[in-house]
Amino acid sequence: MKRLRQTLILGIIMLLLAGLASAQTITLEFWEGPPREGMYEALEIAIQAFKEKHPNVQFNITQVPWAQFAEKFQMGSITGNLPDISDAYASLAQSLYGQGITMPLNDVVEDIGWDKFSEWTQKLMMMDGDVIGIPYINPPHVLWYRKDLFEEKGLDVPKTWSEWLHAAKELTIDTDGDGKPDIYGMLQYLYDTEPQAITNLMYTSGASTFDENGNVAINSPAMKASVDFLKEIWKYSQPGAASATQNDARILFMAGHGAMIATSVSLAAVMAEQAPELRDKIGVAPIPKWEEYDGPWTGTAAYNWWVVSNSTEHPELIKDFLRTFFDPEVYLKYSQTTYRGWLPVLLPTQQDPEFFNHPRIAPYADYFKVALEVSPGSVSIGQEYGSNMYGGLVDAEGVYKGIVERAVLNNWPTERVVQWAEDRVNEIVESY
Repeated sequence: MKRLRQTLILGIIMLLLAGLASAQTITLEFWEGPPREGMYEALEIAIQAFKEKHPNVQFNITQVPWAQFAEKFQMGSITGNLPDISDAYASLAQSLYGQGITMPLNDVVEDIGWDKFSEWTQKLMMMDGDVIGIPYINPPHVLWYRKDLFEEKGLDVPKTWSEWLHAAKELTIDTDGDGKPDIYGMLQYLYDTEPQAITNLMYTSGASTFDENGNVAINSPAMKASVDFLKEIWKYSQPGAASATQNDARILFMAGHGAMIATSVSLAAVMAEQAPELRDKIGVAPIPKWEEYDGPWTGTAAYNWWVVSNSTEHPELIKDFLRTFFDPEVYLKYSQTTYRGWLPVLLPTQQDPEFFNHPRIAPYADYFKVALEVSPGSVSIGQEYGSNMYGGLVDAEGVYKGIVERAVLNNWPTERVVQWAEDRVNEIVESY
């Protein structure tokens, strides 16, 4: 009897210990970009929905500047200090997976449903048969323009590069007669992770870094045409454009000092915050195309991805968080709440009237509908024909930025610029 009592007590203690162990707090490390209006509030919607199922899990969120993500991942892969889950901009997801830093997520996409992603997004997610990460937003690049200035000059919205260049020239205006422009025809910017001055031209001319077989293809007639056109249209940009960030140029546009800017559709958020009175004066259109290009590409994509580190000790929890994030109801609320213009990737959400009718979205719905029309043709930098690990490395190594610098700052001949780019891309591919 005494032995039975001891056995029962021991059993109860073991059950209690098991209960305590199961209730222990698990902390998941989460890397995310700098805060923007609505961004973290939207993320909290998904976190809280997840915690309803996993109340003992918490997230430790570390804010990382976008320009430092690649370097932080490289250092983390050496030191072992990697997150469980992270945001990843543009083509970083491909380079991380190609280097073995992140894990495949095939089972998660199977659970979400392949048919909820466009064919191009599906292609972009895959590398060597594996899902490298999951895009969760895409605010593609579009042409923003001042409707009132176009009307005053009797100009149509440009559809071709020659029309675009003509409009930029006509809309570079000295309003006070001091001999200096007060309005610039085409605002530009150039930053470490923002080389869209050239990629928006590449992806409206058919130029690419790699061909369909993964071979280096940057030295092409379309690339030379892109560099030539960049040199011409840059003449109508603001002083110091080559040292301006995308946000600098956006603020200048909203302050009335630019007639056009090619940037992501999330400029709507800047308008909402800084200049809602300009809503009726500003329009959105697809980025004009090179006259000799009639292909499907429409400019630069701006996908952000969720990626999961290979080093995580809690892969199933992270995967369940992703399933929760992409739950139709949770994802709709996220999309309505996050930074305006960070458009949903899931097709049902893109087509949901509840998304467009939301009070935060409705005033800018016409902008977003144009962006969603061009989205299937928007290209992630260096990923012209699907996922390519080298595309992210080429971007991270500053090749696209270097093209702009050599073309418009150093005034190199176009042939020399493109040859330099080809040599650098080949060096990067061979070194990895």
